[in-house]
Amino acid sequence: MSGNLDTNLLCAQGDAAEEAGDLERARRLFEQGAALNDTMCLMRLALIHDLGLGVPVNQPVALQLNLRAWRLGNAVAAQNIATIYRDAGREDRATLWYRRGAEAGDGDAAVELARRYLDGRGTERSPSEARKWLQFAIASKAWVSEGGVEEAIAQLERVRPTSIK
Repeated sequence: MSGNLDTNLLCAQGDAAEEAGDLERARRLFEQGAALNDTMCLMRLALIHDLGLGVPVNQPVALQLNLRAWRLGNAVAAQNIATIYRDAGREDRATLWYRRGAEAGDGDAAVELARRYLDGRGTERSPSEARKWLQFAIASKAWVSEGGVEEAIAQLERVRPTSIK
């Protein structure tokens, strides 16, 4: 969870600096917020290291920062961790972290977890599990994007139980 007004301001200033192309200033601002345990600053700093924005690409640092945000209670950090594992080809670890995010209330992580159950990526294929997580994402009121809900609705059509005649 994000901290107080000061860390929210640091994050906002970091975002503005990044958008203006001042990656060094953005990194410094996110580092200040991260030092105060602001989870949004931790995740923004992790993204800088993950993508190599003004610094060398460093997934281990990105992973460590996201893990810290997760341990501080930010459920969305689990999806970031899952993405790092996914990009490294570690599908089983990615699925584990998408599940953790979904179980913590992240609807977008639930959509990704459902995709994995539909495709059998990092887990056994299970349309019933996919259906469960898609329904969760649609019903989720927090941490789900508009695109996530739209995708969940579309994917749910793929896994509707067929009527027996």
